[in-house]
Amino acid sequence: MKFADGTYLDATEYHRFFVKDRFGKVYQEVQTKDLMDTSRYSIHTEPFAIQYEDGMNIDSSYAYTLGVAVGDGTTDQNDHAKVRLYEGKMALSVAGNKSHERNYDYLPVFTDVTNLSFSGEFLKSLKVNPEALNVIASWNRQAILHFIAGLADTDGSNTHSNGIRIYISDRDRAFRVQLLLTKCGIRSSLNLCAHQGAVTNYGVRSRDLYYLQITECGEIPCQRLDVSKGTKAKHKGKWQVIRSVEELSGLHDTYCFNEPEFHKGVFGNTLTGNCNLSEIHLNQIDPYNFKEQEEAFTAGALSVAVLLNHKFTEPRYQYSRELDPIVGVSFTGLFDFFVHAFGVEWLRWWVEGRPQTEQGMAFKQREEEYLSGWCEIVNGVVWDYCDRHSLKRPNRCTTVQPSGTKSLLTGASPGWHPPKSQRFIRRITFGKNDPVALACIDYGYNVIPSQSDKDEHGNLLNNPFDERCTEWLVEIPVAVSWADLPGADEIDINKFSAAAQMDFYMQVQKFYVRHNTSATIELRENEIESLGTRIYEAIRDDEGYISAALLARFDALETFPRLPFEPVSKETYETMLKDVLVRRQIDDFKVALSRYDLGEMMDSGPAGCDSDKCLMPETKAM
Repeated sequence: MKFADGTYLDATEYHRFFVKDRFGKVYQEVQTKDLMDTSRYSIHTEPFAIQYEDGMNIDSSYAYTLGVAVGDGTTDQNDHAKVRLYEGKMALSVAGNKSHERNYDYLPVFTDVTNLSFSGEFLKSLKVNPEALNVIASWNRQAILHFIAGLADTDGSNTHSNGIRIYISDRDRAFRVQLLLTKCGIRSSLNLCAHQGAVTNYGVRSRDLYYLQITECGEIPCQRLDVSKGTKAKHKGKWQVIRSVEELSGLHDTYCFNEPEFHKGVFGNTLTGNCNLSEIHLNQIDPYNFKEQEEAFTAGALSVAVLLNHKFTEPRYQYSRELDPIVGVSFTGLFDFFVHAFGVEWLRWWVEGRPQTEQGMAFKQREEEYLSGWCEIVNGVVWDYCDRHSLKRPNRCTTVQPSGTKSLLTGASPGWHPPKSQRFIRRITFGKNDPVALACIDYGYNVIPSQSDKDEHGNLLNNPFDERCTEWLVEIPVAVSWADLPGADEIDINKFSAAAQMDFYMQVQKFYVRHNTSATIELRENEIESLGTRIYEAIRDDEGYISAALLARFDALETFPRLPFEPVSKETYETMLKDVLVRRQIDDFKVALSRYDLGEMMDSGPAGCDSDKCLMPETKAM
């Protein structure tokens, strides 16, 4: 979806939006796939206002000066941050030591500001890396607006419509600043000013140049620009108009959010509806604490049941809800839960293919008891809530949703699936010099160049501080919660058969799930026929709903270096942990991150100033 303010949003075809044209009286709920058929006139999404009252309390003078530095700052030969202010900008009130006015025949009059309270490294990161601006998003509203004011006073201008423009190189950086404004309740539009490669009086432009148009600028505390006449947009820019909807090719990660009060949330600069799913992290629950399990599934059931109170403005959607109300309570970490419940013998049974032996039948009976018990809890809570609030009962309340990313938050094996290994290296991608990555270095984690960083011969780079390196991979050694159980190291999870995975998947589908189960079954070539036969038999005998992806296993890991998940031995894992402790400079990760948030570091890094005047090819001597 592309919008008139220059932004876009990727969404599933069934995601909910609330739209109308200029003649409409109420906002209709429409799915993504139907948006462009809603009206013959331009449609816009429902307006919203964000009241942001949280965030870190940052000194306003510090925030403004940092904004000025991002606009007109650079680093000196010692890699210290400094700002050079020319002519009219010399009057700006900034926190630092100003030099005397300097006047040379070949330059306009200027003054340098030094002894700044942030490092050159932090400044360079903000000028190059879009993700670095996330630090500013953690500040309170006043500090964010002072930062934007400093940026506007150095790289901005007034418009004839009493608004202001801020010029920013690189679309992602400009979009991040736009989101900062949105977070503060100020609308803006993102516009292309000049393409990369355009010839200017300073040379050839090295990056695309964008500008943010801000009509509602009255609350931005600029010193140089006049914001006194800023007003809300009256015509152009008043609404978030949908320009087009285009289908994306390929497969993409999909995320779900839940906002329990209004069932809506802002993504990018657009108000959208949320989904009606909740998820229980079983790896955090004691298998023998049945009270805790009941409370967890009760909470999950209530969090989705309240969504049944939502009234759709679109009649056909409301009619569908009345015919067939749907909610979904999911879980993740089931495999970890059962390992803790049944021990290593359950893992050995998996290695054997989950055969129908006496021991195997006993394990299956225990699995069924847990799964059906949780299903009964969810159904009972949802139905009781519906009865007490005069709502129609859903006939399907349980599911297992895709959970690869969220599972990482608690170290759970995703959904019902086995983990990749008992111990593995988790590699997370960051932009070079990202504040979180820099904090990871101080905390002791290893950093290497990403798979996309190669030399002129196509070989992967090895030095993360190489000038050619653009992205970092932070390597974190991870162990599942049951890795140290006696005998667990003897189990080769990679050898679990496709038939065993199919069997466990069908247990989940038959005894817990009433919608469908997100499932990926990994198989080797010699298992294709037998798995196909098993799927046919399950369908023939009506054993339950089947909807699964099939993924070929790839055993030659060395062909694909620097994978997101790389299984390692216990010895390698323990060596990596020791290395982390040896490298660790700070024991508190939050403290390590705050050093880069507040700019205390003055370490060496990439090239300095990247303002639109400085990012030009170097002039070579003739």
